[in-house]
Amino acid sequence: MTKDKDIVNFRVTKQEKEILQEYCELTGRTQTDVYREFIRDLSKRLLKLRVSNP
Repeated sequence: MTKDKDIVNFRVTKQEKEILQEYCELTGRTQTDVYREFIRDLSKRLLKLRVSNP
């Protein structure tokens, strides 16, 4: 593993896991891709929050 990557583990409910699996199947994407996209979206939201709450 390279120095610039970390491992993140967290628990989800069975229903949340099923939603993720179905989304991945329908989009042809991996769970890792979906997690990364969500985190990148959070980065954009964080920037907006910083601008609106100086």
